[in-house]
Amino acid sequence: MPYISEIKTIRDSVGAVLKIHRQGPNRAQAAIVGTTWAIVDNQYFITAYHVFNNGQTRDPNDKFYIFSVPNNGPRAQHVPVI
Repeated sequence: MPYISEIKTIRDSVGAVLKIHRQGPNRAQAAIVGTTWAIVDNQYFITAYHVFNNGQTRDPNDKFYIFSVPNNGPRAQHVPVI
């Protein structure tokens, strides 16, 4: 299979956009709202414009994170979208 190394490289560059919406002081809702791809050594990611509130003004109660599982391993990681 000549493409095994390429598949691994692509798989490791794919992540998800996680949205956490605070609904009160002790309540929040979390959802995966889109896909993202690392374009520079897991430092810069791209996604579609509609992933963030369908192009509407951002709700200050919403926080977005890049969620990924490096090497398809046992641990997931997340970093805030800034």
